[in-house]
Amino acid sequence: MKQHLVLLLFSVSILPVLDASGLSTFSPYALCLGGAGIANDEGMENPANLASENMEDITFSDYASYQDTYGSSSGSGSNSSIFQSPVSYLGASFFGTGVSMTLQIKNYLDDKKDSTEDAVSFTGHTLTMMQMDIALPLKFLQVGLRLRGGSEVKRQNAIIRSGLLAIPDYFIQTYLERYEYVEGSESYSVGLGARKQINDAWALAFTADLYQGGEDASTHYFLDTLRLGFSYATPTYNKENALNFFKVRIFGDISGFTDSDSRYVSLATEVRCQLLRDHSVSFFAAVKALKPELMDYITFDAEKMLATTALALSLPSSAYSVAVSFPLSDFSDFSAVTVSLTGQYRL
Repeated sequence: MKQHLVLLLFSVSILPVLDASGLSTFSPYALCLGGAGIANDEGMENPANLASENMEDITFSDYASYQDTYGSSSGSGSNSSIFQSPVSYLGASFFGTGVSMTLQIKNYLDDKKDSTEDAVSFTGHTLTMMQMDIALPLKFLQVGLRLRGGSEVKRQNAIIRSGLLAIPDYFIQTYLERYEYVEGSESYSVGLGARKQINDAWALAFTADLYQGGEDASTHYFLDTLRLGFSYATPTYNKENALNFFKVRIFGDISGFTDSDSRYVSLATEVRCQLLRDHSVSFFAAVKALKPELMDYITFDAEKMLATTALALSLPSSAYSVAVSFPLSDFSDFSAVTVSLTGQYRL
């Protein structure tokens, strides 16, 4: 049976646009979970999730996303502009039995400067990525392999005017103007993921890259990119096979064992009010703790923690979500606010 899902996701977050210049797969669901969720069988952070029952009926998916960051890190331009450091995604995925192919185009603008009295200039970057996921639903484990490659083109002096002309200027500079190929920008990687459903409630998962670029795979690189995660979920139905009104899901991720730049611990909770089988309202709360030193794994430091809250409405053909993230140490510090708008369609 084919399922149709249109997802419109609006999130507000102080988190910077993660890996804005790197090759990465966009995942709308992870925004509500504050970056956690590799054990989430409803998301695609883990290629092994392709073998889950939730993905069986999907044959095609496409998505579009826009996000911008406002605050002290927005750029050096002083002119008023609705665009500060915008990032957009366009993607499409085709699904078969245990296989998916994804094409993703990512554009971001940085290096904001004043151009004229009523315009600003950016440097534009477009990254095109092709990805193949292959998953095997083994009897005791779900295993997935991810092959990913892409390259970058760049445009200097992308001019965006102020006022109502800013929106058409953005689309022209992002999608219609000529970009120049960046020499040596080709990158590719081979990733591995696994997910184990221990029982009806608990699941464990991991992801890691085995190979990237032109370098040979090594144990050290595997540990640099290794992510471990778990999930816990209460039953969807009760003993009488009636829908439970509340369903709780908890996620946890840990990453960066040998790489201080990506070392963090993330915890997230979803409380889902199941109004009907395909109608629900979800409340999210998440905390992401940066851990630049190994000993930070066993310490609590609010100065290095980001909190996220979100509200989501899911209907038979659409879903809507609003999320807000902020430093745990200072609820009034919104000096770097990221706003994201995402739409996704599945059949």
